[in-house]
Amino acid sequence: RNPANVLGFQTIIDGIVKHELNKENLEFFRTKKILVSSEGTLDWTLDGEHGVSNDKIKIKNIHNAVRFIVPDKGEK
Repeated sequence: RNPANVLGFQTIIDGIVKHELNKENLEFFRTKKILVSSEGTLDWTLDGEHGVSNDKIKIKNIHNAVRFIVPDKGEK
């Protein structure tokens, strides 16, 4: 949903910052995967890199997909 004016953007930003789920034009939900589709192409970025423009974008959260190896505090 697109805001009608600049005040609408402020409402969205306020809702995000305050984690208020009842803001107009803003929905919060949890999911493992989502498919976003549009009548036109969607431009998006992933970690600052331009993603493929498409009319459908599938996003999936792969839990524990990355392992970090961190040295003990005593090691240098």
